[in-house]
Amino acid sequence: MKKMLAILMALLMAALLLPAYAEEGDVAEIAEIAGTVLEIGEESILLETPEGQLIEAILTADTIREGKEIAVGDFIHVMYNGQMTRSYPAQVTAQHIGCYVLTGTVSDITDEGFTLTTDETTYIVHATAEQLAQITDGAEINVYFSGVIATSLPGQISAEQITAVEEEAVLTGTVVEAYITMETADGQQIQVNLTSLTQLPEGIPDLGETVRVTYNGQMTSSIPAQVTADTVDIAVTIDELAGEIVEITGDGILLQTKDMQVLVNVDEGTVYETDGELAVGDYIHVLYDGIMTRSLPAQVYAQKIGCYKTTGTVSELTESGFLLTTETDVVQVNADAALLDGMENGMTVTVYSNGAMTMSLPGQISAEKIVKAE
Repeated sequence: MKKMLAILMALLMAALLLPAYAEEGDVAEIAEIAGTVLEIGEESILLETPEGQLIEAILTADTIREGKEIAVGDFIHVMYNGQMTRSYPAQVTAQHIGCYVLTGTVSDITDEGFTLTTDETTYIVHATAEQLAQITDGAEINVYFSGVIATSLPGQISAEQITAVEEEAVLTGTVVEAYITMETADGQQIQVNLTSLTQLPEGIPDLGETVRVTYNGQMTSSIPAQVTADTVDIAVTIDELAGEIVEITGDGILLQTKDMQVLVNVDEGTVYETDGELAVGDYIHVLYDGIMTRSLPAQVYAQKIGCYKTTGTVSELTESGFLLTTETDVVQVNADAALLDGMENGMTVTVYSNGAMTMSLPGQISAEKIVKAE
């Protein structure tokens, strides 16, 4: 009896020890989540999964990064050890983060996908009906995928997220916090995230300096809002250009100055001081932050555009100017001989000026361009 009891006790002890040995020999679980980047912090990344769950991926010195430099709006894959907190947002510790994206032009759309032509080669992209509804032939897009490319010719990928290639956007403001938070003219504070790809021609700006930041047009709705900078330039002056409009596009104005053509980029922050819609042939004044690219044509980002024109009838024509009678007023127009060539009393003209008028009676303006009515 005692021998049987001893055997049973030995078997029981062995059974109790087995889980401990099995647990000791287990391989750590590897789990994966994917989603769109909402915010980027110094030690974490906040993302939203396709199901709408918010997850904060904690970054450590051991976190491996693969693919493109991560920016707000990117779709990323995060590998972790399978442990997720029940906090809000849920947290995981990232072991590996991958951001895999191809940028190119769409063609040959079918019910199952399309062809994407990049700068290097061509891919077949498999996509859902919802994703295909976002695109058209000829569109420039970013296609986020899992990082897996089939070895067929051409290579094939499955789209996880598709975004339009955003036009470059610009912010101008004052640095109020190092590394860096800026405040715009309307009082909005924006956190500017810097990456290894951010161009800093003059280094990290100091507190109080005015900077111009270009980014991909994507800004978070957090407080403060965040952008990922493509370039950060120190804007030390307010400069002015004046010239005639050659072409107007959705994003800017091609301007012919006395010396050269300049592409004037505009955005929602550009202030307009005009009596109506701008048109080709108008003579305008552009205020910008003093930074001009060395491209052809040169480019600036307009803070303010003014078009100051007055239309009326010419009288009392002299060698130095004339009276211009408008529907509501009489103005003395001072002009040089070249502008006065071919002028006659009684003629209807439009006079472009710099917007300044003297307080005399009648008020006086200096003509920069004169257009005779046909």
